[in-house]
Amino acid sequence: MATEEDSVDQEIEEGEELEKENKGKKVAKHDSGAADLEKVTDYVEEAEIQAQQFANAMQVVSDQQVKEAARKLEKEKELSKVKINKDDVDLI
Repeated sequence: MATEEDSVDQEIEEGEELEKENKGKKVAKHDSGAADLEKVTDYVEEAEIQAQQFANAMQVVSDQQVKEAARKLEKEKELSKVKINKDDVDLI
């Protein structure tokens, strides 16, 4: 019976050792990922946006919004010209 207890104790110890090894490997993977991220983030230098470029971009966006509003207004006018009969609505 002593041999059965010894084998059980040995299996428990082996299981604990495997858990420790697995935990150690996870930490190493995390550290290498952080190092890779550090390399990527340091690659791009900061650049300043010139005021003229910013103003041009804002003008383009503003023009697009004005055109879109005009299209919506035109479509709304066309839809307001359509007359709907109550009988047709009841039929549907």
